[in-house]
Amino acid sequence: MGMVKMKHINIYGPEQDPQQTLEVLAKLACFHPDKDAERINAAAGAAENLYTPLLASTLGLIKDVGGDPALQEYRGRFFEYGAVKDEVEALSAQVAERGKRQAEISAKLATYAQTKTQLYHLTGLHTSVDEIFACKYLKVRFGRIPKDSYLKLPYYDDHSFTFSEYDFDGEYYWGMYFVPESHAKEVDDIFANLYFERMWVPDFVHGTPQDALAQIMTQESELQAEQKELDNMSDIAAPADIERLREYASWLNYEMQIFDMRKYVITLEHTYYISGYVPESDVERLKQGLLMVHGVKACEDDEADAVDGAPDRQPPVKLKNNWFARPFEMFITMYGLPGYGDLDPTGFVAVTYALLFGIMFDSGTGGFIVINLKSFFDLPSIVVVLGGVIAALMVSFPLKCFTRIPRHLKIILLPTKYNPQEYIDQIVELATEARINGLLSLEEKLKDTKDAFLRNSMMLVVDAVEPEKVKTLLETELEYLDERHAQDRAFYDKASAYSPAFGMLGTLMGLINLLKTLDDPDAIAPAMALALVTTFYGTILSNLVFTPISNKLRTRHEEEYLCKMLIAEGVQAIQAGDNPRFIEEKLTRLIPAFLAEKSGRKSGRDRD
Repeated sequence: MGMVKMKHINIYGPEQDPQQTLEVLAKLACFHPDKDAERINAAAGAAENLYTPLLASTLGLIKDVGGDPALQEYRGRFFEYGAVKDEVEALSAQVAERGKRQAEISAKLATYAQTKTQLYHLTGLHTSVDEIFACKYLKVRFGRIPKDSYLKLPYYDDHSFTFSEYDFDGEYYWGMYFVPESHAKEVDDIFANLYFERMWVPDFVHGTPQDALAQIMTQESELQAEQKELDNMSDIAAPADIERLREYASWLNYEMQIFDMRKYVITLEHTYYISGYVPESDVERLKQGLLMVHGVKACEDDEADAVDGAPDRQPPVKLKNNWFARPFEMFITMYGLPGYGDLDPTGFVAVTYALLFGIMFDSGTGGFIVINLKSFFDLPSIVVVLGGVIAALMVSFPLKCFTRIPRHLKIILLPTKYNPQEYIDQIVELATEARINGLLSLEEKLKDTKDAFLRNSMMLVVDAVEPEKVKTLLETELEYLDERHAQDRAFYDKASAYSPAFGMLGTLMGLINLLKTLDDPDAIAPAMALALVTTFYGTILSNLVFTPISNKLRTRHEEEYLCKMLIAEGVQAIQAGDNPRFIEEKLTRLIPAFLAEKSGRKSGRDRD
């Protein structure tokens, strides 16, 4: 156990392109350049590495089409940068377009699923909803009212409304009430106090609830068939195409490393220099590799010159441990590697960690036990709580909600990518371009826009779509976003509510078993502890897992919704020909207004 001993190597050669030397260093993958040269070249200005963004795009494309994005070993094949860039961008555009359509279908299916659930409770209504909403002097409210509140309705017979129920699910009466337009506010307040939950009937619902359900099911089948076709990426990238993309990625990674290493090369008086550290065991291998490059030489510094003679020079630290201590290196790197030449604490951490871990779980060491974690583990209790929660969620939500869990974890763990100010700057830049060169000039500029919503929204303006249609499309997209994210949060909110309930259920089951052991006093305490473990599991899942996830998703939703709302307002302002400064001021003022009103924003549509 210890550190890998490093040797400082100076490499120099005649003034020519050091490409061959850098290629050798990249292939050997054991050379760690000095940072001094990087600072010198940075002061002089360094070119941007074009391979880095293209590599990221290529790896993302491979993942999107169902391939393995892991980098494979570079096989020495060369490709033309421009051709690779064009192919990757073309395929990425196809994938993005398909992803856009898949998102639209998912949003529509989610809306259809929610609407069907509501319409099932109104199948007793044999009148067209279009005729009901066409009433000129009457207002209609669809929704559900709790059973206790329903029984209180006779107390309000002196008020001008009529309530008709069409279904009862054991807790709620589903139906609608009619009220004259002049008394609408008064009656709405009454029903609000009775905990009436309003149901917002979407615009696509026509005819009787039975007719609407049939139409929705037909459209669902068509969308599901289309979605199944879109999930197959083979028409965009066949297995041979994916393998070619992986070759592109390995080549781009190779070229990226070479390009990055150029910033460590210093040229002086017809000679180029590059210096750095190499593990002692790889020095000869490096020298043998450089023999293939004409005129290039490599020499080692003495130990004193490499470290003590250059106090600012810090050799890289590479740990070297046996099979037992190697897994514990992660704890050392987590808190910071030791300095070169210092003691490697990995062995000490490995021994102490293993001992403490054993003490925590060993119930036979008497007074040395800090906490017996075995007491908090009971498999039947886990099955009752977690299994019950999963079963309840499967009944309450479609299966696709479970498939989105990995995506949600990625959203809450990774840093947010929605910065309102950046979006305002982009919109102002587009507005300035449109004001100077016209709307058609934006088409070329939008090709480099990463945000699909911004790009597609502006293309509607470029394609001369009518302003009213643009407004409707953008508002619809925002509504779909709000409804889709609301369903995701509801999934975790329900899980948070179910967890304590099933914890209590497990506790009741444990207490029942406890009562059977009252004749054995020694068994009462362990049985009681076992009964309470399920409540512990339910509380932990609710307060430390599901509720935090729901809250984080709500925060992420507000960030995304704000940015897309800014895009929608900005696009409409650009289409209207507003001054860029006015647009910037308008969008900037929208941010605090949104933050103040976001809690009151409702999902759904009122068809008064």
